[in-house]
Amino acid sequence: MPADPTEPSPQSFAWSAWLKALLLMTLVVLNALATVPAFGNASAERLQRPYEQAELGRWQGFLRGLGLELSREQLAERYLAFASRFAQVRAALQAPLRGWTELTQTQPVWTLFGTPDAFSPALRLTVWDASGERVLYESGDPERHWQAEVLGYRRVRAAYNASRSAPPHTYGPLCQRLSELVFAEQPEVQRLRCAIVRRAVPVPGEAAQREPEEQAVIDIVRSPG
Repeated sequence: MPADPTEPSPQSFAWSAWLKALLLMTLVVLNALATVPAFGNASAERLQRPYEQAELGRWQGFLRGLGLELSREQLAERYLAFASRFAQVRAALQAPLRGWTELTQTQPVWTLFGTPDAFSPALRLTVWDASGERVLYESGDPERHWQAEVLGYRRVRAAYNASRSAPPHTYGPLCQRLSELVFAEQPEVQRLRCAIVRRAVPVPGEAAQREPEEQAVIDIVRSPG
């Protein structure tokens, strides 16, 4: 019986299987690379803080036990050089998937040898009524807890948690929605202010920081009528 010319040949099946296997292997390898731990925000300035200096001292003692005698300055210099090269290589290997991970918001990052963040962003909601000004909500403050269960939920926090440069694009619409809720719930309120407060994370051995300033301020006034 003659072969059906429209039926794929065994060779085409073999090539299809190889291509699928290659594609899957590429995705597996690139995703595995994405989970390789990073080295945090390494910088000479951060390494001067008391916490990092103490950490360098511990690593200095550990390496001394292995027969490597390095000063803190030498250790810091080598760490910064290695962390910089590692970040460059990691970014280059992840480049093929960067567009996809940004689109799907699947960028796994965990830090090896991490250090505390210098600042912690907090959302502050301030309202004005006939009696004056009062803070309705502030992240982490048990006395300013309006809608704390909702605003503290991690998916909602993502709508206002500021990056190093500015809050996400969802911050403005969130403030608008919060103003609608506040004005409907509290008719006496005439104005609402949303603001991001960058509170300094306390580090043992450092002096207390001054009152943080409000950033990304959005004022919303109740519409007349």
